[in-house]
Amino acid sequence: MRRVGALGFLVFKLAVTGLFVYIANRSLHETDLSLVLGRMRMSSVVVVVILGLLGVIIHTHRWRLVLRARETDVSFGAALKTFLWGNALAFVTPARIGELARGLELTEEKASTALSVAVDKVFVVGATLLFGSVATVLYFSDAGALGGIQRFFPPIQFVSAGLFLLLFSFHPAGIRGRLFPFARRLVKWWHAFPGIHCATGRQVFLWSMMAHLVLIVQTAIALDMFGNAGFLPGIKTATLAYSFMVFFPFSIANMGVREYAFSLFLSGSSSISSSEVAAICLGASGAIMLVNMLLPAVAGVLWELIDGRWN
Repeated sequence: MRRVGALGFLVFKLAVTGLFVYIANRSLHETDLSLVLGRMRMSSVVVVVILGLLGVIIHTHRWRLVLRARETDVSFGAALKTFLWGNALAFVTPARIGELARGLELTEEKASTALSVAVDKVFVVGATLLFGSVATVLYFSDAGALGGIQRFFPPIQFVSAGLFLLLFSFHPAGIRGRLFPFARRLVKWWHAFPGIHCATGRQVFLWSMMAHLVLIVQTAIALDMFGNAGFLPGIKTATLAYSFMVFFPFSIANMGVREYAFSLFLSGSSSISSSEVAAICLGASGAIMLVNMLLPAVAGVLWELIDGRWN
């Protein structure tokens, strides 16, 4: 049964990935793609790569803080190695679920390391939602701009961001005794999070916000590099797109979903013709995936292979 379930899950994620890739790129023309690729500037490529490296450093530091809060103090090198290996695991699984095994070599307690990764990822999602809420207010201030799937996005966005703030602002220890056993287990898991009621939680929250800000700027530069979209429209597009992607975590490496989200908000925030939007979003998405996911994943695999050979 497990093999059947795993096969079904694989078929599902491939189908979802293929569907979004088709939807995002069905209007793509070869001439538009050639035009967009011809706009690439080496200076922008260098900045995108540097910001990608900076993002890895920030994410690694936050991961180390989360581990320390969970009473697993490791060096920056050990945290970096497991973070890169987690990228390799996440790259081939929908919703990056394989990343839960990121820190298995740091502790023998599988449940503890999975919880540490969950804490880390929830902070990432929270930062994404909070940035997205601000951008949502600015983007949707004109009620006439709402249409299609965009009509449902603002309320879901605000409710999700509010739940995140509630989760990390409220200390649950005082209500444990009033709950049923199952609910008490959930609250115990909740209490394991380094919420913003403690110093470590505030540091993790701050580094999460910094990491997402770097990603937003990096994406805006990539969008501008491929489409001359302008930096500010790119900032708004990236912020909204990543927040939108939180609710569609099922494709492999976010392929298709990323391009679709970019095009959804770029087409309404710049003067670029619709015929070029698909090519611009494909180029920017490819650059982000290469720098932020594929290269760290390859580095993680190589590090594991080298360690395995010499140890």
